[in-house]
Amino acid sequence: MSEVTKLMLKEDSKFLGERVRQLRRYRPTEICDGYYKKFIQGMSNEPVEHKKNNAGRHKANSWLRDL
Repeated sequence: MSEVTKLMLKEDSKFLGERVRQLRRYRPTEICDGYYKKFIQGMSNEPVEHKKNNAGRHKANSWLRDL
């Protein structure tokens, strides 16, 4: 997960923390693991190197918002 936390913006960390507190039906580790997987998946699916971070952020934050 440290790979993703280095790439996250301050706003991402804040949003993740807020959602962990709101989504009490899930364990915090489930949410963080899912966020990590979606972030990596979004980055992997983007072929353009300089767009990878934004693609990962978008995929992970969209997933988190839709939970």
